[in-house]
Amino acid sequence: MKAPTSPNIHYALSENDIIAAQRAWWMGAARWQSFIKFVAILWGVYAVMLVGLDLYAGEQPNMMVLLGVLPVSAVIVVILFAFGFLQSKRRARRAYREHKALTGEHIVSWNDEGILFTSPIGSSTLPWSGFYGWLDGPETLLLYQTHMMFNPLPKAILPPGAVSAIANRLRDAGVPERERFGFIRSDA
Repeated sequence: MKAPTSPNIHYALSENDIIAAQRAWWMGAARWQSFIKFVAILWGVYAVMLVGLDLYAGEQPNMMVLLGVLPVSAVIVVILFAFGFLQSKRRARRAYREHKALTGEHIVSWNDEGILFTSPIGSSTLPWSGFYGWLDGPETLLLYQTHMMFNPLPKAILPPGAVSAIANRLRDAGVPERERFGFIRSDA
């Protein structure tokens, strides 16, 4: 079901908005499937090294040691994922300071054909079908143009029902919703 055309919504992106958007992006990039894959790869590397060392020393490989390395691999991968999440705040602050288009007044509006973004350095109308994906983050709606490039829409600036209206238009255009940590969690 399509909602009516939106009015022009004027807003300014703050550093905190960009941090929220970067963290939402990170939640879309981090997946439990990736976690399992990285644990398996790390465990495999350890297993090959330990078995190789045991065979080189002329000893029988100890299976308990190999199994004990599995939780160690999981802890290392959790630390790496946590580090990535913690770094997202620093990266977002840096991006906000460096990218002049993020500061100043922005305007967004949409209709049945697409969404119009206006920033201090220009404007563009993007058709709904032109998006790569979208993510309904905790504080921000991300409209992906590529896997790494997105337009953030802070939910605080959107009128009631706007997130659902945008999500419905994206769904109607066949644009897939991005997962958070490997799960679809849309409230829209």
